Amino acid sequence: SLAGWGQSAFQFVGKHAITFTGSTRFTDLAGVDYLRVFSPQINVPAGAVLSADFPASVLPTTFYFDADLDLTLADGTVRNPSGGLILQSHSGALRLSGETLIADNPVGAATVVPSALNLYAPLGALTLTNSVVRTTGGGVAALARTISVSGTRFEIGGGFWADATETVQLDTLTWSGQPAGAVFQATAGNLVSLRALTFDGFREVNLGARTLALENVRFPAGATVRLVSEQGRLAPLPNTGQAVQPGFVNFVRDVTYAGQPAQDFVATAAGGTGTQPPQITV
Repeated sequence: SLAGWGQSAFQFVGKHAITFTGSTRFTDLAGVDYLRVFSPQINVPAGAVLSADFPASVLPTTFYFDADLDLTLADGTVRNPSGGLILQSHSGALRLSGETLIADNPVGAATVVPSALNLYAPLGALTLTNSVVRTTGGGVAALARTISVSGTRFEIGGGFWADATETVQLDTLTWSGQPAGAVFQATAGNLVSLRALTFDGFREVNLGARTLALENVRFPAGATVRLVSEQGRLAPLPNTGQAVQPGFVNFVRDVTYAGQPAQDFVATAAGGTGTQPPQITV
């Protein structure tokens, strides 16, 4: 119990490592709005449920896992019912598999992009697979050297932002709960690859990298779509299963806008057919 300590921020600090032996619930957090677990190594057993129960009257709040080395979470839950989550590895990888992440309000601490869930691995790989992300009070922000997200369901109350120095790969994701005007943005130094994504519910989609590769991607009617690549053009023969050409925007196959071939909504000067109003800027 932390009640009566008079601390607005409370931190568990380990010189070498902090090890959870099982599920842990932090309670009696009266007067606390920032709870951080901070150590070079944080060990969490598979299946553990980690929860910070801040008072409902205290907003915003932050539940923060801050490691220097790899941080791995599998088949469990991390939740902050009254605020936001930050999961960070300063120098290693952030690996999340089969996790349920719950954050019902925006993060209270300063972050690169305001959101309810922040995932950071600036020098390593961020992988999120077969998980559920429920951030009803805000969006999701991810920053890493490489980002790979697959087989995951997002129930979000905001936008989605992913930025990688090398690559972003997103595969078989579903979305629900976005507010009107939600923005999706993914940028990388080398490659942004999207497969099996439907952007229903997003008003704006921004993708930028040296090379963009899209397959089985559906943009909804009325959305503003901006696609930035090195050459600033569609690769030839869009939606015909051609090999990905570096430096171009590649519509590999089954890329649509409002249910029609997406290249029809790209101007001829950028390699599209231009047969529809140019809703996609390349």
